[in-house]
Amino acid sequence: MTAPLTNPLDIIAREVTESVTARVLGEVEARVADAVQAAQAEALQRIDELLAPVELEPVIEAVPPAKDAKSRALRTIVQGGIATVLVAIFTALATAFNGGGVDLTSGEDWKVIAGTVSGAAIMAGAAYVQRIVNPPKG
Repeated sequence: MTAPLTNPLDIIAREVTESVTARVLGEVEARVADAVQAAQAEALQRIDELLAPVELEPVIEAVPPAKDAKSRALRTIVQGGIATVLVAIFTALATAFNGGGVDLTSGEDWKVIAGTVSGAAIMAGAAYVQRIVNPPKG
């Protein structure tokens, strides 16, 4: 046990120490409580920002390479067919203007048409193989 303080200076020192200690502890507790509240508010704000809905760009679905290659080949064969018809028309017109005309019973005329159609088919086949070997990026 400590001896009772009878000296007035000791009593004043003890009272001042207790008073200052109580004030400091009270102030520290208040500041800690304020800091905790501020941290909680900031944490909730950041959580809300993280959970906020995000605008996403629409996803473009990739076309399988085989399907893309078939589609490309079909487009190429159609384009080649159109080119064949145009070549046949211009050939017929050129022949008609030169006085020869077009003879659909002639084997030579059909060979020209078959050669043009074969060229279109070869273009379609090449487009198909190119798409399978080297599909488009992205």
